[in-house]
Amino acid sequence: AMEQRIQQLAQSLSRVGRVLDRHRENVFSKSTDPILDVNSDVLRNFVPTPLKIMSDKDLVDWMWEDPKGIINNLFSMVEKSFPSGYLLRGLLSATKVKYKLRLTNKNTSDAKKVTKAALLQFRKNILDFLVFADESMNEARKENNREKDRLRREKANKQEIKQQEVSAAASNEERSNVVADESSQTT
Repeated sequence: AMEQRIQQLAQSLSRVGRVLDRHRENVFSKSTDPILDVNSDVLRNFVPTPLKIMSDKDLVDWMWEDPKGIINNLFSMVEKSFPSGYLLRGLLSATKVKYKLRLTNKNTSDAKKVTKAALLQFRKNILDFLVFADESMNEARKENNREKDRLRREKANKQEIKQQEVSAAASNEERSNVVADESSQTT
């Protein structure tokens, strides 16, 4: 009974595959746009093979060397987003060089381990950079708030000194008026 179910499932999957192939062929046969008029082999080149069925060597080569591989995609995005002097770009470049050197003269299973370690290090670099950027931003905000508070205190002190000068001038004027009144009364 189990074998029969497996056979029926295999037949169903085969039918689904044929239907999808026919549908894809129909879509491309109706296409008059030269951009969309692409054959199946070209389409397959755009989609990487599932990782589980790739050999270790192909997997490592795809990740490190292929223009659409993980490492090259990561670096193209970083290069677009961060100028050359940024910390993140430096961290990732140093990690790439370090692990690229480790990959030379390695057998495929070791290369897969090195690639895994490199990906984990890339992840750590990105997370460390995000933590650093967040701390820097918080520190900049604190510094900005401290500067605003200092300016407010200085302004308040200047206003207080001005008020004291005005009240001192007013009291001096009152004293001079009192003295003037007393001198005019005595004469």
